[in-house]
Amino acid sequence: MMRTLISTILLISLFSCSESQEIQFRSMVIHTLRPQVLHEWYAEHLGFEPVHKQSLLRDDFTIHFKSPEELMADAPDYRHGFFKIGFLTDEFDDLFESLQQGQVEFLGGIFKDNNLSRRSFLIKDPDGNRIQFFETKEQGGLQPYFLALLTPSIGEAEKWYQMRFPVTKTHNLDLREKKIYIRLLEGEDFAIEIIENNDQVSPRTLGPGFHQFEIGGIGTPFEKDKDGNNIISNL
Repeated sequence: MMRTLISTILLISLFSCSESQEIQFRSMVIHTLRPQVLHEWYAEHLGFEPVHKQSLLRDDFTIHFKSPEELMADAPDYRHGFFKIGFLTDEFDDLFESLQQGQVEFLGGIFKDNNLSRRSFLIKDPDGNRIQFFETKEQGGLQPYFLALLTPSIGEAEKWYQMRFPVTKTHNLDLREKKIYIRLLEGEDFAIEIIENNDQVSPRTLGPGFHQFEIGGIGTPFEKDKDGNNIISNL
């Protein structure tokens, strides 16, 4: 009887934990020397609504634009790392066509992401920041889903994110002949791609402009990852 009671309590605890860990991307900060240009671009092409001269909002996700001076004041020890964000969209084909007509810069065409089992395409904003879109059948507008970052140590970064995010699958995407080491961590409602820095993959070549992400639904609060990147967890 006691064993049955203990087992039931453990199952309830695990179920409650899994329910509470629904990842919610709440905001991001973009580093730019041209905040007005990006402000207008994200509003025109991705449907974000102005809430401030340096902030936009869509579907409970906020974008803030900050100058290098503002970033240095907020986080003088910040280390570049994030270089791509991805969104789920239930209007995949319409969005693709709309962005084409808007003469947005594409990185290739539509392709099938076999690891995440979704159709996808990739664009750049006017500053060269990479934005990826993934098809979903669930209605929900434009939902943040995917985050890509750089690390000097693939193993340590992989372990850090696995211990704090509700990862369900880990995909090894290493290109060993080019000495590029990649991990794709997949959860129910998010995916995180981690790439180890080298001469071919570096902040300088990728030009990451995404400087901070605020994420909810994670039980453990933190303000930076193991490499010092500004990724903030709020309950």
